[in-house]
Amino acid sequence: MYRSNFYILLLSLFLSFHFLSFSQQIGTPFITNYLPENFQSEPQVWSIVQDERGIMYFGIEQGLVQYDGNSWRKIDLPNKDVVRSMDKDTNGIVYVGGVGEFGYLA
Repeated sequence: MYRSNFYILLLSLFLSFHFLSFSQQIGTPFITNYLPENFQSEPQVWSIVQDERGIMYFGIEQGLVQYDGNSWRKIDLPNKDVVRSMDKDTNGIVYVGGVGEFGYLA
């Protein structure tokens, strides 16, 4: 009888401390969500790459969008079509693959 009461007390203490724990709030990442209205384009993003300077590039339905942390800038491809893939090489050159075209940012 005494032993079962001890285990019930121990389990109750464990559960009460578990619910009082605030470990879920420590280390919460900083996240910012951007709406299509922010970068003035369609919501579908096909590819993302970051260059050596920290500037982000997003391949979208109508070309490419550049974000420097403060402002958005749209970069049109010659045929003004979707950018499906992007990558960066060891020299920091960003390559862009679109529908019917391939090139790099200069």
